[in-house]
Amino acid sequence: MAAFSSTKSVIDAYNNGFDGVRFDPEQAERILSTMPFAYFKDAADKELKDSGKGKLALPFKFAQEFDKLFGEDENQLTGDCTSHGTRNACTISLVGDIKARFEPEKYPGRLATEAIYGARRHASEGMAVIFAVEYLQKYGIALRKKYGPYDLTKYNPNVGIRWGSTGVPKEVTDETKNNTIQTFSLIQSVEEARDALYNGYGITAGSDLGFSRPSRDKNGIIRRNGSWGHCTCWGAVDDTRQRSDQMLFLYINSWGPNYISGPTWFGQPQGSFWITQEDAAAIIAQRQTYAISNVNGFPTQKLDWSVFDEIL
Repeated sequence: MAAFSSTKSVIDAYNNGFDGVRFDPEQAERILSTMPFAYFKDAADKELKDSGKGKLALPFKFAQEFDKLFGEDENQLTGDCTSHGTRNACTISLVGDIKARFEPEKYPGRLATEAIYGARRHASEGMAVIFAVEYLQKYGIALRKKYGPYDLTKYNPNVGIRWGSTGVPKEVTDETKNNTIQTFSLIQSVEEARDALYNGYGITAGSDLGFSRPSRDKNGIIRRNGSWGHCTCWGAVDDTRQRSDQMLFLYINSWGPNYISGPTWFGQPQGSFWITQEDAAAIIAQRQTYAISNVNGFPTQKLDWSVFDEIL
């Protein structure tokens, strides 16, 4: 297996049936059956339910405060979309926790993708989302830094490709095991996804829905078209119904800033777009959509959304 030569080659592959997301429902159900917080509805505080109803929540903007290029660079160059989407969801959960606790000094720097993809359990392309989140709970997430002889300071698709055969080296996991996610839980409705994002919890979502249109509409939305075996991060939710009669979710892709055009909203990452509640529900129905938390369960988090009033 070799890395793609360009982002365009990656996109062409997805539009022609390439699968960056694998579906392994039996393994997913086996793993979920052993977990105390398998489902978001059971893991979340009761007060969290409907907390995001009618609201606009932009957790990606908290991530941009620490990393201006969050969600815009490190263009995917192999079948590692699951690692990009899950890394970005972890970043949102991390900064949400930091903002809720008023501890900006706790931001460790950009998180890495390669170890996540290296944990996919095979040497070919693609990864089930359940294996990514399970790995992060057991072995933790790597930073963009050096781990002994392994240099993860810059995105390198060949590292993740190689580790699919060999496994993630012990030199990496020995350090990352102190940086584990505490909880991942399956999202089963758009309302759960909305409330998770409103409380600063990142979401990683895999499906076979495609959005292969070249431009966003005037409201920044792209409707489903074609099929992609793809995983992305959801980085915001708009339940105000001002741009659409449906709830909207921000779909943060891993294909760089320039592969689509059209209006953007609220300073969203270039290359991202909004999807409708209807399309989000179809993704969720495929049971590869997980919320991520840095603590046990999903407590209600008091985030100061008023800091974004000036852009609304």
